[in-house]
Amino acid sequence: MTKKISNLLKIANTQKTFKIMKLVALFLTIGMSISYAGNSYSQVTTLSLKLKNKTVREVFKEIEKNSEYIFLYNRETLDPERVVTVSAEKETISDVLDKLFEGTDNTYKVSDRQVYISKAEKRQQTVIAETEQQQKKTIHGSIIDQNGEAIIGANVIEKGTTNGTVTDIDGNFTLQVEENAVLQISYIGYLPQDVTTSGQEIINIVLQEDTKALDEIVVVGYGTRKKSSLTTAVASLSGDELTNSSSSDLRKSLQGMVPGLTILDNGGDPGSFNMQMQIRGVSSPNGSNPLILVDGQVFGSLNSLDPNTISSISILKDAASTAIYGSRGANGIILITTKKGEKGKVKIGYEGAVGWQSATALPEFMSTEEYLNWRNDLAYFEKQRNLNSNLPTYTQEEIQDYLQKMKTDPVNHRAASYDMEELYRPNRPQNKHSLTLSGGSDFVRSLFNISYYNQDGLIRNRKYERVSFRSNNDFNLLENLKGHVNIYFEHSKRERQASGHAEYEIVQGIHNPTAKWGLGGAPFYDEDGNYIPNAARRRNALLLTDIDYTGLYTIIPNLGSADFGVEWEPVQGLKINASYAHQKTWTKEEKNIPKWKLDFQEYKTNSLWYLDQQISRLSFNGLATYDKSFKDHNINIMVGYSMEEYKNEYREMYGQDFFNNELRNIGSGSQENFSLDNSLNEWGLCSYFGRIAYSYANRYYLEGSLRSDGSSRFPKENRYSQFPGVSIGWRISNEKFWEPLIDIIPNFKLRYSYGQTGSHDGIGNYSYIPQLNVGQYYDFATGPNGEYAVNTVRQSNLASTELSWEKVIQNDFGIDMSFLSGRLNATFDYFTKITDGVLLDLAIPKLVGLNPAKTNAGKVENKGWEFDLGWRDAIRDFHYTASFGISYVKNKLVDYAGLGITQINDMYYRWEGSPIYALRGYKVLGIIQTEEEAARAPKIDAYANIGPGDYLYEDVNGDGKIDWDNDAQYIGKRTPSYTYNIRFTANWKNFDFSMFWNGVADVETYLAGYLGEGGAYNNSPNSKFVSNNYWKKEGDTNVHFSRPLFRESNNLMERGYSSAFVWDAGYLRLKSLVFGYTIPDYLTTKIKVDRVRVYFEGTNLLTVSKFMKNWGLDPEDVPVSGAWSGLDGANTNTKRHIHPPQLKTYNIGLSIQF
Repeated sequence: MTKKISNLLKIANTQKTFKIMKLVALFLTIGMSISYAGNSYSQVTTLSLKLKNKTVREVFKEIEKNSEYIFLYNRETLDPERVVTVSAEKETISDVLDKLFEGTDNTYKVSDRQVYISKAEKRQQTVIAETEQQQKKTIHGSIIDQNGEAIIGANVIEKGTTNGTVTDIDGNFTLQVEENAVLQISYIGYLPQDVTTSGQEIINIVLQEDTKALDEIVVVGYGTRKKSSLTTAVASLSGDELTNSSSSDLRKSLQGMVPGLTILDNGGDPGSFNMQMQIRGVSSPNGSNPLILVDGQVFGSLNSLDPNTISSISILKDAASTAIYGSRGANGIILITTKKGEKGKVKIGYEGAVGWQSATALPEFMSTEEYLNWRNDLAYFEKQRNLNSNLPTYTQEEIQDYLQKMKTDPVNHRAASYDMEELYRPNRPQNKHSLTLSGGSDFVRSLFNISYYNQDGLIRNRKYERVSFRSNNDFNLLENLKGHVNIYFEHSKRERQASGHAEYEIVQGIHNPTAKWGLGGAPFYDEDGNYIPNAARRRNALLLTDIDYTGLYTIIPNLGSADFGVEWEPVQGLKINASYAHQKTWTKEEKNIPKWKLDFQEYKTNSLWYLDQQISRLSFNGLATYDKSFKDHNINIMVGYSMEEYKNEYREMYGQDFFNNELRNIGSGSQENFSLDNSLNEWGLCSYFGRIAYSYANRYYLEGSLRSDGSSRFPKENRYSQFPGVSIGWRISNEKFWEPLIDIIPNFKLRYSYGQTGSHDGIGNYSYIPQLNVGQYYDFATGPNGEYAVNTVRQSNLASTELSWEKVIQNDFGIDMSFLSGRLNATFDYFTKITDGVLLDLAIPKLVGLNPAKTNAGKVENKGWEFDLGWRDAIRDFHYTASFGISYVKNKLVDYAGLGITQINDMYYRWEGSPIYALRGYKVLGIIQTEEEAARAPKIDAYANIGPGDYLYEDVNGDGKIDWDNDAQYIGKRTPSYTYNIRFTANWKNFDFSMFWNGVADVETYLAGYLGEGGAYNNSPNSKFVSNNYWKKEGDTNVHFSRPLFRESNNLMERGYSSAFVWDAGYLRLKSLVFGYTIPDYLTTKIKVDRVRVYFEGTNLLTVSKFMKNWGLDPEDVPVSGAWSGLDGANTNTKRHIHPPQLKTYNIGLSIQF
């Protein structure tokens, strides 16, 4: 209904329009963007009217009847009885009002669904209803919302009278009332309040949102939905929830924020972006990363998106919501909508932060004295067990003498470990800057953003920088025709050491004690401060950070994309959309390795390597959507077609033996070692899809979708497949029988969904076709260097002629509830997720001589639940929110096609009934304390001298001996079962505060090799945790490690695969902490600035983790690359934590809006 108010809004000077248009024209020369979803209500809603000789009041009523708009005005500023004639066909509210007020002194302001009518260039006036003037007092006050924003046009009425007013543009009001009067405060979309004036003359009021009136719009596949009408599992975040993060990777900002979305970070190397994402578990060993779409177009990664340009993010978790994407939706979908320009004057926004970064944790190592004493224990136990009697020992006098010489002659008497801050430099700088301009007219609305990010690595000579540009444009081309243009570009550069083993050797060198070869080992530096390469006859990690020795590796990726589209509405309710997008990535890489030599590795010749790669992605989307409402019924029908073409082409060159290290022309090197290679592969996807959604009386909801995908990766017979989805919902709180509970539980909805999606990941583009390789495969009388090998052609693989899609079937049951007038909200989901037809390499006889063909033979199961609880409230001018989210998923390989136990790499195994990536080894029951216990212990063939201080392993089959085939068992997994988060935000006057925690539980990591094997001499540990925690004598039952042991090769102990080296990797982390202050308006208006905010932000400031406490390593540091994206064939050093540490950051930021 129409609301009467006073104190009308002041409108900006229309004479600035011409200047705005000139600025917009400048934006158009750069390029603009897409308009899929996420607009405000006024941007996406059109009106059709044909009213003749009607009053203005009747026009307002007609618009309110056919839309969600509500008009607010006062008779002093508007004549509602003026007779007008209005005709409009699919026009925006602004277009209609421009016609309605043409030739009058009225103007208007549209704020989402509220329309404020005022007189142009007039100050707002307070209307005080006529009452008897008896001992009245004047009340001054302000009304704000929970976010501290002024509420314009809120009604303030003296209870029991007609005396009242409304708030002005700053949310302030003044009213004369009787002594001890009660004020009734109300505003559309907020809960009403009664406030007593007894003993008060100044009153500040915070209104609470009425969730029944305000219904969030959520982006879903190819459209939007009201949150109240959702029948699928969709989580949404606003862009404002992400802007406080200083990270260059949006995935770090998303980490832990949504139940069911698991993100693990593999380290803090600048520009590495080595993170893994999964939604509701690992769906397949062939890849589980979700599909990412930005403004409706496939986007490769989240790492480069500027949070300041993001309007909203939707995470589609169940198959009913992702089935509309068919074969691309098996692992969930992340939909990102970027911000758009709005009609009005040009607005300028700047967001910047500068800060510094350090390691979240660093290992603490043995002192030189502790290390040499450990060496003495090693020699003692080896001699005692008759294993090795030649190991050196040191008397306490020798040790003390060496410690003294370390002070007087440190060059030749160095410590047993590095100075960690010399390797991982603390307080390394980083900075980010973002500038946004937006504005528009009736014809075009534009947004332009440019951002810059720079990061210096903890390890010397590692750095990363990036600049990106985005421009979004929306056009009103004709009365019923709209268009959009989107252009995005980014350029980045990453530098690091070029040596192929630099990453591994640097960290491995850190985890090895440098004095382990005895007292007086070779120093790091000579007397002039120059590196000594073969320090300690081992790795000099300090040298390996110097690009003068390792060379420089430069990676320069560039990404450009353009998207063009139109929307035509031929009749009311029917919209036809078409868009075409082209995305191209071109990357240049260069490795320039000079001549250098170390004891453990030698580069006798210098070399150059170049890579030039281009990836092109073309896509077309066409869809038609029809909306129709009649009485209590609402129906939405959508049909569409899409096409995607992908092409990847690369060229690489290699040369060596250059005259000097400065030459960078490959042609000037040795012709014998010159190589040139290139490759081209491509695939295509063609899709047809449709969806029908129906609702009745906002109580009953039904939605169904179907998509047919055709992929070039499959043989013709299996090229197309169909993917259905269906969901239902019942909003019980809208039933009449619920009315007695409506004040306690205003929202209660049940929903169920079923869907089927697919995947064509994990297979080659031509796996169904027999392939031939050319090379030197058959050697006849081959010489010692292969000089007589014969170039020939051979078949490389068996063709997978029956290859088909991996299909994911998912069921989801959900409950959405709110309590206490919407202040408390809760969501719960239970799901099952089955991946059938998992592609596997089945065993074939070796005599075939070919690689096996991919076969749809496996099955993976994920079961779990998600729970999210949120609270928001206000206490006077202190308003706050708090939330808690948690999810659980159990992953299991249900069918492994009889493959038995398969070793994926040196760390992970797979077998039927296990998680996809399981740790397998011997279970340690304790440490043997006496010779009697040793005599009863199961025997180990490769190690006959079991004695006190050795591990006692579980003999699974009870045969009295320990062997791998019979006694190895499940000992852990590297994917967490539980993920959880805790969030808290608060605002008090001009101050704001936010705190975000995230954590994981029921997850393990395997730590062995150079740091974790507590008793190995040839893998010597120098961790402080080891020195205080190994067995020395009978009765040492509270230590973790066995006695020190010189491990012979091919020994069971050398293998190290046991639960002794499996550690709980669960943690709780203070992911983000922000303090902010907004400068008061009365100060900023003096310098003609709309808003200025300064803030401090910290990330990863505190981690609660037993693993980190013991080892000084971050528990999130996954010791492999490619987890969840296919670990098969991963680095053979997976059991060693070889990544640079996670980052703890501190930033000071500034936000300005003009």
